[in-house]
Amino acid sequence: MNISIEAPRIRLVIMALYMVPALLSLCFPPKSAAASEADTEYAYGLAEYKRGNYRSALKHFQTALDKGNGSPDNYIHLAHSHAAVGERRQAVLLYREIEKIFKGGPAEQTAELCIKRLDPKNQDREEPKMPKTASGGSLSGGAIRSGLINRITVIAPTVIGHPPVSPDSVAMIRTVVSRLPSYIYNILDEGNATINIGPNIIDKWPDALNVSKPGMEQITLAQEHARTYNRDIYFWERVATDAGSKELGPPMDPSKFRQEIYYQLGHALDDCLAITTNPEYRKKWEKDRDDIPPDQVQRLKYYLNPVNYAGAGEVCACYLSDIMGSTADTEVDKYFPRCKIWIKEKLESEEAKRSSLAKKNTGKEASEKKTAVMSYLGNTRGGAKKGQEEPKKKEQHVIRFMR
Repeated sequence: MNISIEAPRIRLVIMALYMVPALLSLCFPPKSAAASEADTEYAYGLAEYKRGNYRSALKHFQTALDKGNGSPDNYIHLAHSHAAVGERRQAVLLYREIEKIFKGGPAEQTAELCIKRLDPKNQDREEPKMPKTASGGSLSGGAIRSGLINRITVIAPTVIGHPPVSPDSVAMIRTVVSRLPSYIYNILDEGNATINIGPNIIDKWPDALNVSKPGMEQITLAQEHARTYNRDIYFWERVATDAGSKELGPPMDPSKFRQEIYYQLGHALDDCLAITTNPEYRKKWEKDRDDIPPDQVQRLKYYLNPVNYAGAGEVCACYLSDIMGSTADTEVDKYFPRCKIWIKEKLESEEAKRSSLAKKNTGKEASEKKTAVMSYLGNTRGGAKKGQEEPKKKEQHVIRFMR
């Protein structure tokens, strides 16, 4: 009797277990190439860190960060590695940055503990001058780099009654950025794009309270969630409840906010690649515009704004957001086919060009990574091999409290 009752239950449990991966795949979309590369670098760094090879670990954690891994774990291990190799000041400055970025989370608490240990007198606060490479990035060897993932600025509320930005909103931005295709991330990074988020636009620019939104004059700038100026992106977590009002509504729905992030990144990418200003693209937009049925013009007027080809820019941002991982507006997808093809070919050309340049250095990097991993695997079975140094004792005390 018991067997007949338990058997169906066991089958149900097994079926549920088989369904878990499928359900998770629906909740969490596949990672892009950039995310995979970043995660791989983090894994190499963690392996080296556990072996006690902190300088090697530092390089991998830094590379992971540059490729888009802005997770709390990567940040914390990067700071730990700086501390472990004796770069106390760099470590403290990074811990302070972690406090700001991951405010309210476990990473902030870990950073606070580390700062108390490394800087009990609270002296290291000024950002040190760091040498720059020709591309504008920091030189390696311990300097904290300033990639796109690090150029996310949280704007504090300046209007009475406005709440501070939620850590969840900042985390959403970081997640989207970390999952961008690697070549797109690099284009934005090299173009010095910036990302800012605040409670509302009037916390940054008070005079925007009564300014109408271009192309949608029925609302004000204080009633929109985002705007991009060239390559500087601004997100506003809450919008004004009414035109001219300083009272704010609830935060944007997470799914809509995610789409908005991609859309604004599309505007910044457009500026980096000069798509909307390209005469060829403008001709494609004009032909698509001329083919739109009269009864659809009113619905699509936001994408048909002729002033400085503003409508062409919105179409471009829409398609670019789709390429990056969002979903294009079905109406835009239907009525601007020439623009879609042109933008797709432009992005494919950029990806191929960058891929060709990257392959030149792949062989050497792959060899070094393979050596590091094989070395780690060998040492997990009995300590360091001949010719390899054991972790230096003088570094052990520095990270004992950081494990």
